[in-house]
Amino acid sequence: MQIKLPWRATFIGVEQGIAGFGEWLVLRGYIDRFKLFEALNVSYTHDCRIGDALVSQEILGRGLIEQEVCVFKNYQSLPAAA
Repeated sequence: MQIKLPWRATFIGVEQGIAGFGEWLVLRGYIDRFKLFEALNVSYTHDCRIGDALVSQEILGRGLIEQEVCVFKNYQSLPAAA
């Protein structure tokens, strides 16, 4: 499965590794960093996953989160570029 990402996302993802799912969503263009930090705050204070925080804040839908989790997991399993 070919995943189309902007050059910057491809470079960070392959060369440096993506830190986590929240950063993945930023790189994919679904949220900006401000929304990510809001969701991280909710995630920390309510002891929930970042995806659950985004859904509870009505920033993203559950279906999109579940779809992107699958894509993110598949992307992580790809071998790094040499």
